[in-house]
Amino acid sequence: MKYFVLNGSPRKERSMTMNVVRSFLNGIEEADPEPQIDIVHLAKCNIQHCRSCYACWSHVCEGECVITKRNIDDMAPLMDKYLAADKIIMATPMHFFAISSYLQKFLERTFPLIKPIYIPAEQDDKYKDMSTKDIAVISTCKVAFDGVWDCIDAQMQLISRKRYQRIFSTQPLAVSNKDKELTENFLNTVTLAGKEFALCGEFSEAVRQSLEKSIQAMGEQIDTRNIGF
Repeated sequence: MKYFVLNGSPRKERSMTMNVVRSFLNGIEEADPEPQIDIVHLAKCNIQHCRSCYACWSHVCEGECVITKRNIDDMAPLMDKYLAADKIIMATPMHFFAISSYLQKFLERTFPLIKPIYIPAEQDDKYKDMSTKDIAVISTCKVAFDGVWDCIDAQMQLISRKRYQRIFSTQPLAVSNKDKELTENFLNTVTLAGKEFALCGEFSEAVRQSLEKSIQAMGEQIDTRNIGF
């Protein structure tokens, strides 16, 4: 099975969100005997912004971005990996109540694929948008509170046609000894979620509830907003 990991953090490999993704990937590797995992740090890539020209929805260049077609930036090889992947994992810190700008630029350039979401098409199967793949979105923020994930959730619900799996949490960073058990419980549950994602593309109700319980406990106990300043 091919897994494509899109890391939208400006911290690249050092991202706190990627620490959660690694636990998720541990679960995938336990469940899948031969996983093909490709991790791309989008902050290292040259991705031009979408120009909103809609050529990708017209006869001019239907189904493909003109920028991608002209090989102006790194999007062509990224799209090849995206289209070849069986499952997608998106990692992003929560930036101003939304996904990072690095991940946003990538998603905007997949705009040619989501035409059937806006306009019913006779051959939806030729469009390999997010709704045709198993997708997991993992995001962390320095402090969690009600509504902080609403924008990300709404965007992912739309582009995945309500099929995506989510792990949204405060940063699992143990500030004190008391926090270690909380973060360990959370990351162990994330590993279980990774196993289920590899096996069936979605989380069981038991794992969902366990995730929410551990995420709520960390949110109430751990506050990392001032760390690093």
